[in-house]
Amino acid sequence: MRPAAVLVGGDLTGKETIFVSEVGRDRYVYVNGDARETAVSDRELKELRRLWGNKGFYSAIVPDELRKNKDAPERLKIKRQLIRTRLTQWLRYAESAFAPAGIRLLLVPGNDDPLDVDVDISSVGWVENVDGGQTLVEEHPVAGLGYSNETPWHCPRELSEAEITVRLNKLISGMSVDDVSRLVLVSHVPPFGSGLDIAPEISGKKKDNEKVEIDQEDAGLSIVPGGQSEVGSKAVRAFIENHHPMLVVSGHCHDSPGFQRLGTTLCINPGSTYGSGVLRTAIVLLKDNAVLGYQSLNW
Repeated sequence: MRPAAVLVGGDLTGKETIFVSEVGRDRYVYVNGDARETAVSDRELKELRRLWGNKGFYSAIVPDELRKNKDAPERLKIKRQLIRTRLTQWLRYAESAFAPAGIRLLLVPGNDDPLDVDVDISSVGWVENVDGGQTLVEEHPVAGLGYSNETPWHCPRELSEAEITVRLNKLISGMSVDDVSRLVLVSHVPPFGSGLDIAPEISGKKKDNEKVEIDQEDAGLSIVPGGQSEVGSKAVRAFIENHHPMLVVSGHCHDSPGFQRLGTTLCINPGSTYGSGVLRTAIVLLKDNAVLGYQSLNW
């Protein structure tokens, strides 16, 4: 049995860009995770760039002056091009795998994704970005929310809980109760207090209260060892409790995979282990306004 559609819940782009400079014959320098300069050979750098890429990171070889200047606008331009290239490659790959089998790809961006990533998604016309909109997959309406509630990172796609409420209500405007009972909501942020919204506790204060444009690692924040917080959206939870959609598929909290029932609504967060080369997914079987079965699956 082939799936009718594949749903992707956001955070399509990488969180870190590593800038490398050539400082001599067969000698390259970059800043490692401990904020120390590290020198490597050409062969070592090739292997590092492969490993960085497998983790979803980007890397670029730039002049040494640019590598050292974190505030240079050229760095943002370079990352934007790296995002565009890799995202487009992945979407084209998905098209080559799914389209011949008649499988649709429906997605929303996530809070980490730059606002102009929508242009890259739309450039692959086969892909359907359902953020703020709605489509029909067989008899099931599918709607999307590609934002999160506010976080300490001040990422590009964050909204207040009140704004999320407005957007969610707009998604179902004009729908009958029966239609909403068959609704599949692709919400990047999971519902608050669902067990699918646990994330590491963050300490510190974001520099200048500005949005993160290049790397979260430069944001002036740190993770509290062993600390955890519920970071889901209270507006998404209220929407579920008030309107009872059939299925809510989320992302956002990479360390909180699982399935939870909120009333009659099944909520899913597949989680993510992109750093280990494992793709976490979930298979859901729907019929009419009922979930017949579901199962997690790792590739």
